[in-house]
Amino acid sequence: MRNRRDRRRGNSSVVHVTNRTLYGLPFLCRLFMELILLMVMARGQRLYPIHISHFVWMGNHFHFILTGRASSISPFMGYVQGEVAKYVKLLFPKRFQSCVWPERFHEQQLYTAHDVLQKIAYLYSNPARADLVHSIVEYPGSSSWKMFVTGTKTREVGHVRLGAFVAITQR
Repeated sequence: MRNRRDRRRGNSSVVHVTNRTLYGLPFLCRLFMELILLMVMARGQRLYPIHISHFVWMGNHFHFILTGRASSISPFMGYVQGEVAKYVKLLFPKRFQSCVWPERFHEQQLYTAHDVLQKIAYLYSNPARADLVHSIVEYPGSSSWKMFVTGTKTREVGHVRLGAFVAITQR
């Protein structure tokens, strides 16, 4: 856990962040869900001085490795979780009537290069540990694995207006 002095100074941090939804399977491996997740993450990175180095979205939870100003992690995560919750509630109105995220996200400071490498390995092995696939290469869900192995730095994703999204989902 970071101390308050780090937050006030705005020191740069590397953290592992995760959270779980109240009910399972809102992040199904569908193209529109991946576009929503990528759009929200891309916009969040434009709005806050945070960089998502690595990510994996599982059926009911996510893992991020974030770098950036320590004081910006909480507002960034509030934005990402809030925006994702809006879309999940539109897609699954009966299941997620009240809340998507039952608690605040969990963050773990990564102090050394060894800590970071261990978390990256943990993050990308998560789908295999859950017996969904044999390796991350086969995982159909949203992750940064392909960007990581090819060295792709960013991925541009346009913004989906909420009104247009509602019209599409109600057809």
